Amino acid sequence: MGPDAGYVAGPAAYLMDRIAFLQAVQFCDENAGMSPGNLPVKNCVFIVGPSRSGTELVRTVLNRHPSVRIAPETHYFEDMRARLTKDEISSPPVALRDSLLVHFARLHGGIYGLETLEDRAVDQRFLEKLSKASLALGAGIDSVFAAYCMLTMAGPDGPVDELEVWGEKTPRHVFAADAIVEAFPEARFIVMVRDPRGVAASYRDWNQRWLVEDGREITAEVRREMRRVRRSYSLTLNALL
Repeated sequence: MGPDAGYVAGPAAYLMDRIAFLQAVQFCDENAGMSPGNLPVKNCVFIVGPSRSGTELVRTVLNRHPSVRIAPETHYFEDMRARLTKDEISSPPVALRDSLLVHFARLHGGIYGLETLEDRAVDQRFLEKLSKASLALGAGIDSVFAAYCMLTMAGPDGPVDELEVWGEKTPRHVFAADAIVEAFPEARFIVMVRDPRGVAASYRDWNQRWLVEDGREITAEVRREMRRVRRSYSLTLNALL
């Protein structure tokens, strides 16, 4: 991760970026030899931190390893799971489990927050595969999330038995670490830290990149996402995490 075009990074900021990048690569190398027999819940990693801090870049780097699959943003722990009681988490009613399966089947191949999921068609083939995989992992509601993370990056016929490390990337899950550890006690975290000037520059460039494309304004979903970002994030606090 080099200096951003939007600000002049000093040697210390650049060094911190490089350390974060190299640590992610090191994590991938160190965990590549884990036995698949330890799956499904032990070999999981969560990429968290301030928004616009390089979480997506690290996810992309780790996913280049053939035995690693890190799912894109789900906001599962700060959104859906946060609404449930302990009994619903451990022994979900059939209707609740089915609704979550449909939610993830619609999220598959999409982008959280930039689309209205209710308007997306359900991938029936993925839904059936997700249902079988989640039941194989356990009866709790967290098994649906884990199965989604393992399957969504595999492709329609991708093998799961070769998977050695799985995980998910949602920056705001930095605030849900307790819930994540409760669900997956063996979970590991990659916490991103970035120079606040780089975060601010990235926010600015993100707005410009998504709002205008080839000289025209694009989807209303993008505007909704911008409003969500403004409501959900304190730039100062997130940059200082």
